[in-house]
Amino acid sequence: MSPRATRIAVFDRERLSGMLECVHGSARQGAVEYVSALVGDGPEVYLDNAKVTALALVVDGRVVPLILGARESGNAAVCSLRAHYVDYTLHEFARRHPRVPGWLVGTLSAPLQALLGSSDVDDAVFVNNWLLTTNPPLQLTEPQTAELTEMLTARYPRRAIVFRSINPVLDERLFANLRKIGYAFLRARTVYLLDTREGRHLRHQNVRTDLKLPRQTGYCRRAGAAALRNEVTRLTELYRGLYLAKHTPLNPAYTEEFVRLTLESGFLAYLALTRHHRVESFASYFADRAVMTGSLIGYDRQRPTDVGLYRQAVALLVAEAAEREVILNLSAGAGSFKMYRGCSAVQEFDAVYCAHLPAQRRALWHTLGRITRARSRRSASINAPNLSSV
Repeated sequence: MSPRATRIAVFDRERLSGMLECVHGSARQGAVEYVSALVGDGPEVYLDNAKVTALALVVDGRVVPLILGARESGNAAVCSLRAHYVDYTLHEFARRHPRVPGWLVGTLSAPLQALLGSSDVDDAVFVNNWLLTTNPPLQLTEPQTAELTEMLTARYPRRAIVFRSINPVLDERLFANLRKIGYAFLRARTVYLLDTREGRHLRHQNVRTDLKLPRQTGYCRRAGAAALRNEVTRLTELYRGLYLAKHTPLNPAYTEEFVRLTLESGFLAYLALTRHHRVESFASYFADRAVMTGSLIGYDRQRPTDVGLYRQAVALLVAEAAEREVILNLSAGAGSFKMYRGCSAVQEFDAVYCAHLPAQRRALWHTLGRITRARSRRSASINAPNLSSV
């Protein structure tokens, strides 16, 4: 008997009401509400810098967002390959090497900017793109992956198909399936995993010190929508003050509507530290049976650095992960900080399918692949935790 075909459906704003009939009851908490909001209201309601189109993709009862990229300036790196691979890289280089003249950086990067600036590299279909810096894993069998790819290439014959933030440790089966089907892998970034199972994280002095900080500094922990629904403006302010004002406007510019939606729906869980009834630090996450993934973080940058508000925000996530006895994905950035706390560095990839595109378009993707391989020659994973026992 031949295996049954994968049931795949795509819903836009006009057909959104029919989505619920296709979604089974085991969907991730808040996922249906979150995707419905992205599709129904439009991504720009929830991110100031996401001038893209959101659709709802349902694969055998599971709903995930399908994002149609656009050649728009100012889009966040979570929905623009040009922003991620060119603009973000240049911004980080300039920040880390302030003595290098801007004109020199511009000259060295001019060929790549010209290549991507004159192309339609952002005219891509992003599968499972929740407009988060790290996406929830998508568990697909090889037949599901193949049939989904076939459907998308037929539906979008002039767009590359892109699976963002594929982690070969946490998404091992999907990584293998995509490779078999013919996807190319672009080295996207390095993320950091902490194994909190069996108390292994407590072997590191920095972790033990961080976990004591809230008690030593007099902060109180608050968690959940009931405790934090009146703090949406403050949470948004703390996130934007860190990721947009301190770092780069290429980070997703989440709005109050985004924080309210993810908090109230439960799609993200929020933990906060307060002092004198004022939120001064917070962290958010999503979780499944084996892995917990940190998402938005923010803290009051006006407070003295020796208070260690970032350390305390990360410690909130570590303590929660330890209680669940899972692997904690702390996403990218602050690599030295995370490695000193026992994290393993793992290379994350964007998986791209472009076999259906004209030769000139395929050449663009192959060139971008060579550039990312040259930029990051580290192995795919370094001392990565073993998930086989989970």
